[in-house]
Amino acid sequence: MFTPTQLHNDPLLEGGDEIIADLGRSLRWASLGYGFVGIVAAWFVAATVGLGLDISVSYAWAAAITIVLIAVVVWYLTMVERVYASTEAYVRSKTPRALATLDRDAVVGLHGEIGKWVGVAIGGLVAVTFVAALVVSASGAVNLGWPWFFVGVALALAYTFGYATLHVHLTEKARDAAVMTADQAPVDE
Repeated sequence: MFTPTQLHNDPLLEGGDEIIADLGRSLRWASLGYGFVGIVAAWFVAATVGLGLDISVSYAWAAAITIVLIAVVVWYLTMVERVYASTEAYVRSKTPRALATLDRDAVVGLHGEIGKWVGVAIGGLVAVTFVAALVVSASGAVNLGWPWFFVGVALALAYTFGYATLHVHLTEKARDAAVMTADQAPVDE
């Protein structure tokens, strides 16, 4: 059904249901934990800004972030429940284009390399905007909403990248487990 190149690039296509189900559990727990950390961080930043600068709008931002994070986590949990229920469900979730992409030799390791470059770019963005916001805030009478907006955007991008990286990392670990399981399976003669 699948070519050797496709199975090499995504061993979960023929992985066992136990591996897929374990990956689904891991992704669900990771999303709940990561979402909780995001909500706590939003309210911590809101309290820090609100109490330190006597700005109450930061609590409205924290409430909005909380609502968005809860919606994203619920969507993600339903997607994981649907896609990672079994090997058959995982295969059905792959589009013909995604399967065609897996049929090329260049796929192996590409996502990791792109992730490293994007991570460095987002890390640089976070550092530059945070320093710029601090410089603008310290320079005198300035509307303090703009520096915090830029810091918030940079941190939101970093948080989103971390969420995506966590998903990819757990999926790659499951692929490694599928390869090890396939290697240890007895060969029928």
